[in-house]
Amino acid sequence: KSFVDSIDTLLIKNTSDTWMESYGKFIKFIETNGHMEPPHGTTMGNWRDLQRTLYREKRLTKQKITLLNEINFIWDPLKKEWNKKYQELKDFYEKEGNSNPSAKQNSFLSIWCATQRKNYKNNKLSKEKENLLKKIQFNWYVLEDEWNKKYQELKDYFLKNGHSNLVVT
Repeated sequence: KSFVDSIDTLLIKNTSDTWMESYGKFIKFIETNGHMEPPHGTTMGNWRDLQRTLYREKRLTKQKITLLNEINFIWDPLKKEWNKKYQELKDFYEKEGNSNPSAKQNSFLSIWCATQRKNYKNNKLSKEKENLLKKIQFNWYVLEDEWNKKYQELKDYFLKNGHSNLVVT
């Protein structure tokens, strides 16, 4: 065995030992804290972020991927958060019969819906997400629909009363 091969073997062994040590610390973090999102900039947060990067770049071994999958490692936190908010909206839809929560009903969900509309209008919403939202009759044009509703009310008032001079009390 050549000197270079010996050094390569030693580097791989040390890297794997260090990875397993960090993996163990990550599991301990999860057990202690009940979640796997250590703050960014911390040793554990940096290690977690590195695993996501290596995975995206297809530079993480299958063994490491398997170990991380066994603890339900979150590969894409943005996707996880989107799915969580979508489920929240779906629950709202099933309870309320619409997918348009007002800020009064749920301000965070209302803001999330506005973001989805903006992304849709700017062609920044994936077809997959668009289709999921369509399944719960997501309203893409809330302001336009509200205007049409108010117009119809005014029209009905006009037909009933012969004028559109509403008395506001």
